[in-house]
Amino acid sequence: MRRILTMIMLSAAMMACGSTKKVKTLDEGTKWNLVWLADYEASISDQERPHFTVGDGATTYHGRASCNLINGQLSLGKGVIAFGDGAMTKMLCRDMQLEQQYVEALLRVNIYKFSGDTLVLYEGDRATMKFIKAE
Repeated sequence: MRRILTMIMLSAAMMACGSTKKVKTLDEGTKWNLVWLADYEASISDQERPHFTVGDGATTYHGRASCNLINGQLSLGKGVIAFGDGAMTKMLCRDMQLEQQYVEALLRVNIYKFSGDTLVLYEGDRATMKFIKAE
């Protein structure tokens, strides 16, 4: 009886741990909202917040670079990332500096790491961008 009770408690504990699953890969369909961009001093409003979503087969990305839409090729490896040149709409935005810095930073990053639901992109050993997983 004691053995059965122990097994039930272990099973319940394992199921509870599974419900707090942490993100470990850049999965297709996952949207990431920018929360910090190195060397960008102004605050970022939710309306202008850049974001990207991992696309088809985790080989493409699409999103928004503030007010303009962006998309392109994506190359992923274990902890390694490369955003390729792609297409971007050309609307005049209220904050063109944010747009320019965001796109330039995306094209330079080469490493990604996770901390819970936070994604940090690096250019070499320098943290360049931080994103949170959209709900």
